[in-house]
Amino acid sequence: MINQMLKPFLIDEDLTTGLNALEEVKKKYPYLNEDGEIAAIRQDYKLLLDYMDKNVKDPERQKFYASFCQRGARVASSFYHQVLLHDNASFRQAKERVAHINFRPESVRHSLEDFVADVAMLELESPEERQKKSEEIYTKHQHQLSLLFDHILVSPLWDEETESFYDSLLTSPTIDSRDACLLVSAIMLACMNCFDVRKWLALTTVYEKANDEALRQRAFVGWVFALSPLKDYVYPTVRHRLNELFMDPALPTELLYFQEQYYFCISAGEDGAKIRKNIIPGVMQNAQFDVTPNGVKEKEDDELEGILHPEAADEKMENMEKAMGKISSMAKEGRDIYFGGFSQMKRFGFFYTLSNWFVPFYLEHPDLKAVHEKVGDSSFLQNLDAIGPFCDSDKYSFALAMMTVIDRLPEDVRNMMKHTDLSMIGEMKGIDSKSGAYLRRSYLQDLFRFYLLYSNKLDFVSPFLYDLNDDEEIENTFPFCNIVFQETPLKKEVMPLVNFLLKHKEYYLAARVLEYWESMLESTDFHLAYGYCLHVLGKNEQAYDNLITAEALSPESHDVCKLLGEVSYELNIWPKAYECYHQLTEWYPHNWRYSLKLAVSEMEMGQFDDALQRLYQLDFEHENEPRIMSELAWVLLHVKKTDEARKTYDRLFKTGHKDSEDIANYAYTFWFSGEYHAAANLFRSYLKAVKGTSDDLESKGKGATLIRIFHDDQRLMDIYHISWQQMCAMRDLTML
Repeated sequence: MINQMLKPFLIDEDLTTGLNALEEVKKKYPYLNEDGEIAAIRQDYKLLLDYMDKNVKDPERQKFYASFCQRGARVASSFYHQVLLHDNASFRQAKERVAHINFRPESVRHSLEDFVADVAMLELESPEERQKKSEEIYTKHQHQLSLLFDHILVSPLWDEETESFYDSLLTSPTIDSRDACLLVSAIMLACMNCFDVRKWLALTTVYEKANDEALRQRAFVGWVFALSPLKDYVYPTVRHRLNELFMDPALPTELLYFQEQYYFCISAGEDGAKIRKNIIPGVMQNAQFDVTPNGVKEKEDDELEGILHPEAADEKMENMEKAMGKISSMAKEGRDIYFGGFSQMKRFGFFYTLSNWFVPFYLEHPDLKAVHEKVGDSSFLQNLDAIGPFCDSDKYSFALAMMTVIDRLPEDVRNMMKHTDLSMIGEMKGIDSKSGAYLRRSYLQDLFRFYLLYSNKLDFVSPFLYDLNDDEEIENTFPFCNIVFQETPLKKEVMPLVNFLLKHKEYYLAARVLEYWESMLESTDFHLAYGYCLHVLGKNEQAYDNLITAEALSPESHDVCKLLGEVSYELNIWPKAYECYHQLTEWYPHNWRYSLKLAVSEMEMGQFDDALQRLYQLDFEHENEPRIMSELAWVLLHVKKTDEARKTYDRLFKTGHKDSEDIANYAYTFWFSGEYHAAANLFRSYLKAVKGTSDDLESKGKGATLIRIFHDDQRLMDIYHISWQQMCAMRDLTML
């Protein structure tokens, strides 16, 4: 709906068609309200046309027309927002929760600032009074903050004054940075579901001006993700603001790191499976406790084991450290250490409150009160905020889960939790938990869990794709494939991203990124990478075209020559394959595989003597190499040396080689020598070898399969003057 309404204004720039479409939408949804803006736009446009009719020259006419289109687009967005509040359950419920609350800007500011002052004043209270007042302050504040979150989520399109207020509020040092982080998430969520230029601009302002790094990174993720639903509908204001943002030379690199972290999020399921299969079993096997249906129980020491294998305890500890080290290495690489069991931990009542999915972890959260009462002031809770590599959402899960199992833990485990530094649970040495990269990654993981596990997740536009082979999902959610970045300095980071994707064997995704930037990049590396991706994906014709371009740009590139040779070889473009492998044998004279493919290219081009000479030498230097013997025997057949070809096939099969094609070729040595009985027996062996692999054999029968290979080898048939009638006769003899 929104795309259909925006297209006439932002793409076609056809004002009348756009306004007429809005009128039709208004008829379909009677509850829509636009306060007469459509009529006002029509009136202003009529005035412009009247001046045109009077032959008045106006250099600003095009500018005015564009402004009318922008106003129309704003009405379209407003209509979509109203439909969202009416038809979407999560938005409708949020609207109902705040329907009778007045969120005047100054009241909002005072509320947030008063909270900071109230917390500071707690230090003046006695310990007993401090605890009581602290609970009251945080409970009241979290309730107010959750309602403000809902208010922002369902707020209509912002005007300049509202944007200015939130710009000032969220970058102010007088409010708590955690509060600002939560409100930025609300703006992001609202903007992603119904794009609002002013909300988006506010996110970019916070990104540029905030002093708190966690807040900056939330704003960064927010403005990038909010652009995804735009697709082709690029607002001029957005384009202008992006140009300003890209004046920071570090931004393209940050977007590259963002994209890599995003990839690790969408790969979390695969990484989680690796942890479950390869790491967790090792941890449990070497742990000093067992997880049983009745709770966690400490393993009893085996005295005999200690006597017979005194080194076993040290080995178990070493194996445990290795297992945890693997998790640490994955975390340092940037992967999302997402355990499947966490999904069960998202069923606590805490996670049924929408705003709680976005609240930075803090021990005073009112919903953790029961945890404090159950666990007490243990080291576990005190350190939970500091350990990695877990995101805020998972830290809440841990804390809430601990409340349910604390009574079933052995006494010594409970004592350990009170005093341990929890390094084995997840302290990742060497990771800067205050860095922008770490904080951004943690927030992305929070978002990933929300869009994967929230009960009403389908009510929200997700920035995460789950099918890396779906073109539409990639265009909608993969930032490097977003048209709004197409004319920005981001293109300098395209090849580093592609290399990253190739490292992780994401060939299709890399190809889509390269395809998207194809018209803007022209380099050897670009066409080589694109050719490689297409080759892996089985699109050799397209790969060949890119590699020819790469060769023209860098004629001496060894990498280009290697891949172009391989693709030409597979496409049977023998002159180019010959050219490439001839060059490669000069560069790498000791690589027999290049010499072998050069010999095949020579043979396919009819240069049998050259091919034979080369294969003789290779066979001498690499005795009993099946691939060399196979090609040598094949060339010998073509030069009518059937006896020598047969002897070579005899040597080949003594190595245990069982290739079906070579069995058929072996049969030729008997057929062409007049030994029809032996040839027919070998063709029968060939048919058994290809059973289940040949389409002709399955659909048309054995005879059709034989005729097909005879036709495939027509050049050989011509050399030996084998007629069609002789082919049919051999087929029929084989079928007896």
